[in-house]
Amino acid sequence: MLFGQTLVLDSLGIEGLKKTKEIYLRKLIQTEVGKPLDSLKMAEDITRIIREPAVSHAYYTVVFTTENHCRVLYTIEENKTLIPSVDLWSTLDKQFAFHLGVSEYNAFGRGYTTSGFYRRNIFSAYGIILENPNFITSSFELKFVGQRHKTLEPIREGSLESYYEFERKSAEVVFAYEWNIKNKTGLGFGGLGEIYQRNRGDMLSNAPEYFKTQKLLLSLFHNYEKIDYYYYFRNGIKNIFAFNFVSGNNFSNQKDFFSFDNSLLYYHRLGKKGNWAGRLNVGVSKNIITPFPVFFWDNNKNLRGVGNLTRRGNSLWTLNNEYRYTLLELRWLAVQGNAFFDVGGLSPVGDSFFKSFNRSNIAAFSGIGIRFIHKYIFKAVLRIDYGINIGGTPSKGLVFGVGQFF
Repeated sequence: MLFGQTLVLDSLGIEGLKKTKEIYLRKLIQTEVGKPLDSLKMAEDITRIIREPAVSHAYYTVVFTTENHCRVLYTIEENKTLIPSVDLWSTLDKQFAFHLGVSEYNAFGRGYTTSGFYRRNIFSAYGIILENPNFITSSFELKFVGQRHKTLEPIREGSLESYYEFERKSAEVVFAYEWNIKNKTGLGFGGLGEIYQRNRGDMLSNAPEYFKTQKLLLSLFHNYEKIDYYYYFRNGIKNIFAFNFVSGNNFSNQKDFFSFDNSLLYYHRLGKKGNWAGRLNVGVSKNIITPFPVFFWDNNKNLRGVGNLTRRGNSLWTLNNEYRYTLLELRWLAVQGNAFFDVGGLSPVGDSFFKSFNRSNIAAFSGIGIRFIHKYIFKAVLRIDYGINIGGTPSKGLVFGVGQFF
């Protein structure tokens, strides 16, 4: 907006709120009453508000009260934020497996997140997340994560194969600080316990039959985001960097372990109905000898069609591309079709990162999918993709999920 003379803001109102408390949104607003009107600051306010799970869309209106004074009204379209999650799949033993969870992203109308889940994948797993993204002020975030996972995983050593029960319990507290509308940095610390026990299969030289350890965890992350949101459409760039340091005994008698992970995302709107999305993910870890390296290929993480936890390695790169096109749009519902191409490389334990570019360590999948999107329920995207392996061993897979793939 351009004005020929300075406008003074007399008052700022918020309308459209149902469940959400006004005091929570006012924490996010930087525009000040009694000061000259600043359209750039108001645009930042709208961006910050739209990023909140409780908000589907927001905009502002300027009303002149006198020649040099005005009133601003922020209009909010709310999301429903109580979201169940259900996933179904088959285990390594072809048994029935499931994940049940529920998340509230606007608890008490104040933007708090409370989330819990129960998973049955041969063994039971559960977890809880408690988060206040506007702790004290909108610049501070406080989060607690507690989880217990137990899985049965195949471990290979040459032609030998063994199955191990892997149990992991962890608790972590994370503090984050928002420097400005684009940059946020976080620091986390906690503890974890791990138990490895051979279930069946061959004896392996690099894995004992039973191993138990306690570890300390330190994590650091930085998010850069410059994305414009319009309901389910996105335009812009985002980068997520994470560093993890773990101190505790490992199979190889090395005490300390670290890993880096970086995801660069780019979105571009194409016309009124199209949206191109791309993601480049690179992960590198300390190259210790272990049958449970930190990086892996998985349907719901990086390569659609590859399967569930099909291969592990000490470093990883993946490139995901997809074109989304809106086939149907109603007041509350949108249906998108998409075509995608996913490719990635994984270096085996003991090899350098550059071995992930060897042909034998690369997999590529291409396919099509469909999205059913509720425009006023946070993360309410039912995702179905069908991927086919390109150039490697013939394989294919149907992938179900909640939320956009990235």
